[in-house]
Amino acid sequence: MHIRKTTFVSAIIIIGLLCILTAGCKSSEASSLSKEAQKLEKTLSGDNMLHLKQVVELYDVQSSPVPHYYEMWMAKDKAYCRELDKEGNILQKLQDDGKLHISYDPIELKAVKHDSSRIFALYPGDLGDMKEYGVASEEDYEYCKRACRAYSIGNGRDEEKMRLYVDEETGYVLFCDAPLFCIKTASFEVRPYDAAMFNIPEGIKY
Repeated sequence: MHIRKTTFVSAIIIIGLLCILTAGCKSSEASSLSKEAQKLEKTLSGDNMLHLKQVVELYDVQSSPVPHYYEMWMAKDKAYCRELDKEGNILQKLQDDGKLHISYDPIELKAVKHDSSRIFALYPGDLGDMKEYGVASEEDYEYCKRACRAYSIGNGRDEEKMRLYVDEETGYVLFCDAPLFCIKTASFEVRPYDAAMFNIPEGIKY
């Protein structure tokens, strides 16, 4: 199977954008995102997991959005993701289990091991650990039927501003509007932890 590169490329885009936003800005509000990260860690450290559906829109050279669809289950140190087409058919599956990161064909079970995760997820901790950027804490908000806290991150340039909504209960990023991509959540729920969701299927072929 030819593993699609969109998830990995998307991660590189996020990292590049964060490097831009870190240039020459400081804010006492940065600790707010660190608190969201602690909240998410606490959410996933108990007997819980998250189940969500998201679309990631990457912008092409004409600034038109190109959507990529994901259904994910997230737990402490584990994650399982289905990459879907717009009709909901599974294109590939991705799993993180401790130090193992794999992607595989859902039918043939032909898999590829990776050095790092290929699951597209933006965590507050990815932002909260950075000290050299501006973060404005804004109003309470509701998104995807969830109470959220809205944040605006930037370095003074409007074209490089990032806006995100973080779930108030869990600390997970539900929405992120950035210059090169947009993350939108279609559904989100907290479920009791189910170890079976993260099992590597029998018959996997590397």
